Amino acid sequence: MFEITLANWGPQCWLLMNEVNELWGFFFIIWRCCFGFAVIQVITSVFIQHTFKVASRDADIMIQEKEKASEAYLRHLESLFSSLDESGDGQISREEFDAALRNARVRNWFGALEIDVSDAPKLFRMLDDGDGQISHEEFIDGLKRVKGAAKSIDLLSLQADCKRIGRTVGLTRGSTAASFR
Repeated sequence: MFEITLANWGPQCWLLMNEVNELWGFFFIIWRCCFGFAVIQVITSVFIQHTFKVASRDADIMIQEKEKASEAYLRHLESLFSSLDESGDGQISREEFDAALRNARVRNWFGALEIDVSDAPKLFRMLDDGDGQISHEEFIDGLKRVKGAAKSIDLLSLQADCKRIGRTVGLTRGSTAASFR
């Protein structure tokens, strides 16, 4: 049975068909189609699973996958910017931004890119550098940073900035109080 399942089953089939009964040919065909293919598929699946496990640990493959994902994300951001920039001037105004976010498809597009647009005015202010327009660079750079959850480095940077502001305000307050004495 081992040889019939995994090796050359023809000679055994011919032997039984010629010496015993021709119906053994149907048995061999049914056996090969059902059990033989099932066993081979299980063995193949185990090898493929092991190969993928080894490949997932390979640093070069992980780097290539990350690069591909970054390039795809950048292409999506480029397309989204083009969609939002209705005037075609390379800038997204507040009106264009608000009008685009009223479109369910654009909101879903942002959602697919893992960007929360529930507070659109705040998002516009975060992307804008203060001139009331979002340029292509501001849009791409800003949304790369907004994607997903806050990163630990961003939180540490924010905490350090708050401490510096606190020290500056404390020094200013102390020097102002000293100058009034």
